[in-house]
Amino acid sequence: MSDVHGVIGSLPPSLAAQYRQLLKAILDVRSEAAASQQTILGYKLDIDERGVLRSAPASQSQLAVTTQERANVSRLSGEASARGEDVVSVNVSYRADIVDGRLALRTGHTEVVSIKREEPDAETAVYQANREAALSALAFGLDDDAALRALSGGLTPDPETLG
Repeated sequence: MSDVHGVIGSLPPSLAAQYRQLLKAILDVRSEAAASQQTILGYKLDIDERGVLRSAPASQSQLAVTTQERANVSRLSGEASARGEDVVSVNVSYRADIVDGRLALRTGHTEVVSIKREEPDAETAVYQANREAALSALAFGLDDDAALRALSGGLTPDPETLG
């Protein structure tokens, strides 16, 4: 606290302490009043978006918007997985403005890109199962070609899939 026109220096110590407490109380009241006058940002959900619709002061906008967008990433990734798709990219973007002298997030947008999982065709799946059986037979010492062909169902392996 600064000494206003030497007022504190001219007071007895007990009054100076009371004066300092009074100045501190005035500053606290002013800061609480300023905090209560913050702009409250109202948010709305997109048409197909789930979540809790809430408002937040500018100082808490980052928490409110990023929490909602993280929930969207989780929800959209889960929906893709339920459809049998693999998520290949996630893009989250935000729009920010200065509100009441603070950086505030106004909106967020989440995009999850997924692709359909490729199912192996039936012949490849049978070949892979038989190949694994043949390889396990090798572990038991059955190393002649006729036994391996018999275990693989008579299929001739493709050199690219032996990899």
